[in-house]
Amino acid sequence: MALLVTVLVFSPATVPLNPIMKQMRDLLAGGAWSKITAPFDGMAALALIAAGIGLLRLQNWARLVSIGCGIYGIASDVVGAAFMLKHVLREQGLFLIVMLVAILAILAIGLAYPVLLLIFMTRPKVVAAFSPAQSTP
Repeated sequence: MALLVTVLVFSPATVPLNPIMKQMRDLLAGGAWSKITAPFDGMAALALIAAGIGLLRLQNWARLVSIGCGIYGIASDVVGAAFMLKHVLREQGLFLIVMLVAILAILAIGLAYPVLLLIFMTRPKVVAAFSPAQSTP
């Protein structure tokens, strides 16, 4: 999710038109955070695709991979928000307000999927559905 927002917000078409977006890109070291996290986000996306296929086949490994991706998503969003806050709190005025609202919105939207994924993948009925069938003696 963060990768998609970053691509949309920092696209070459958006940045020159909006001085706040230009200041935001400059402030975040030219997207250094995105360059660091993009490979990890890409691997997580591939893992989620594989897990999705496994979930359709009721494979327990897929449920566990989904839980791992949920944990990664939460950690990534929280660390990313902290990284942005560290850089934004040095600013002042309207830019600071816009950035704080943006960080909170991105965090709220970004956390929705991984939190729901963890909730659903750890429900007792879901765990039971992915458990190997018990044979009766």
